[in-house]
Amino acid sequence: MRFADKLFLFAFLIAASLGLGVTLAARAYMKTQARLTYVAKCSLFADSLGHTLNQLESNAETLLYGVGRAVVLDDDQHGPLPTGRLKGLRDELGVTHLFIIDAKGRFIRSTNEDPNLIPNLYSFCPKYADLVTGRARSMTTPIIPPNPEPKPFKFLTLPNRARTRLIEVGLRVDFIGKVLSKGAASERPGAPPEVFLLSSLLDSVVTEKRLQFRSRIGVEIENRVDAASYGLFAMVQAVEFKRLISNLVNNAVEALGDEGTVTVRLVAQADRLRLEVQDTGKGIPPEILAKLGARGETHGKAGGLGLGLYHARASAESWGGSLELQSETGRGTTAILNLPQARPPEWFVCVLELDPRRPVVVLDDDTSIHQVWQGRFDSLRPTGQALEVLHFSTPAELRGWVKADAARARGTVYLMDYELLGHQDTGLSLIAELGLGERAILVTSRFEEAAILAECLRLQARMIPKGLAGFVPIRVRPAAGAGEPGPDGRSARLDAALIDDDALARMTWNMAAKRAGKTLQTYADAAAFLADLDAGSIPADTPVYIDSSLADGVKGEDAAREIARRGFKEIRLATGHEPSSFPAMAHIREVVGKTPPWGLDDADRTPG
Repeated sequence: MRFADKLFLFAFLIAASLGLGVTLAARAYMKTQARLTYVAKCSLFADSLGHTLNQLESNAETLLYGVGRAVVLDDDQHGPLPTGRLKGLRDELGVTHLFIIDAKGRFIRSTNEDPNLIPNLYSFCPKYADLVTGRARSMTTPIIPPNPEPKPFKFLTLPNRARTRLIEVGLRVDFIGKVLSKGAASERPGAPPEVFLLSSLLDSVVTEKRLQFRSRIGVEIENRVDAASYGLFAMVQAVEFKRLISNLVNNAVEALGDEGTVTVRLVAQADRLRLEVQDTGKGIPPEILAKLGARGETHGKAGGLGLGLYHARASAESWGGSLELQSETGRGTTAILNLPQARPPEWFVCVLELDPRRPVVVLDDDTSIHQVWQGRFDSLRPTGQALEVLHFSTPAELRGWVKADAARARGTVYLMDYELLGHQDTGLSLIAELGLGERAILVTSRFEEAAILAECLRLQARMIPKGLAGFVPIRVRPAAGAGEPGPDGRSARLDAALIDDDALARMTWNMAAKRAGKTLQTYADAAAFLADLDAGSIPADTPVYIDSSLADGVKGEDAAREIARRGFKEIRLATGHEPSSFPAMAHIREVVGKTPPWGLDDADRTPG
């Protein structure tokens, strides 16, 4: 064979080998990509299914506990309820079974069958007796498979206050599905993004996670919903948002080991919002942290494919936001979700506006809600005119007052519960009947239900989510002839504001300010200060004094950055530490001591 032929054959074999190698490599790459895509889809489906099942269990327990507590309160007041009344509560509260059981485990009332035909409760499980002896507060079954019952059930059992009777609530699982399906169209997978109240979505996820990890005794999951997170809306897809937060919490719990804390926190930052999921775990090394969030990158999970963070970041970016991880080895990791804020819907009460010359009416069958509102209004007294608050528990009381004092009723603000236990009337039906219209505010946990929302809009009423009643900013308009008080009745001019979690320090500063004739406002945390700032209560020229060590490990110098970003220039760190122990900080004018700027008289000094 000639040399040229040999050279050609050699070149051909090399080209063929390279071609075959490229083909095999491309085939392997395509198989890997197909596998990743398939696993990603399966993972998303599994996440969705798992989230749905966890939500089913969580919502069932929430509903059962709420109904159980309502029946226990009725039992404490009136004794064992007659069967007719019990059936009415069953239908009104949306469960399938209600039972009353005596201290010996015998069924004495039942909404669905003859109680004499039901076996003794203790024969099912002797541990139920712990509810009577006080060794247990409640007992919940998992979802029971449909055998011998035709369909699966879930039960919750609670004692009455005297522990002489037990209240058992039952819920059939297909009935749970019907409850969950109400107004759930906007939360179906694949639904377009909508404006949601993020604190509500977070509360649902955190409740679910606490139930999921309740066997991890040393693990705490905290949801920091406070004044700083009030009224924060964003345009998101609800199911995907919940799945994203669920995955972040799962990752945080897995990083803890046997004990530690996961903290979920939501705050506003100008026209955006910041959601943090922080753990106290071992942290992530910098070289691994830089890669996380890319497809196929994972850390600390056996068999993990790195798809959770990849899809979480993709979802955040599709909503105009971002997702980043910050971590310090040995101290923990924080996942930070930044999203654009959305404009609150017209039904939402951003600020509760009140007139000091008009009473405020609270209608609710829950005494704890009356206490929440009274506490909020009482807190205004040191800095403004006291409000007249009228508390009613029944529709008849409200009707009687409106008819007896029609003139005053016309200018009143009404804070109305939607569901009034034991009454056919609802808050909405009373708003319509009495013509309260835009003066009425529905305070309810059912603010997301489409039918309730539509009726509110028709009546021109607004809503406050019941769980946020303790955080809504309150603004009291100046009374006729008054000077120029600001929101909540405070003077528009403040000589200083103090942020310190030490009640003794706040009292000392208040006494010194009073003696010096100065106007001072004190706060136990930065969130309360920012809430008043958002309500327009604090001028930006107010000198702010903030302690370095606030509650829950919050550093005052960190909180001061947000205050400075809001336009405050006169910020001082009021601390017992030496100024030399702090680095120079552009947002802090100076580091001072704990003594008020007006000094202390002997009478101001607290013993100790």
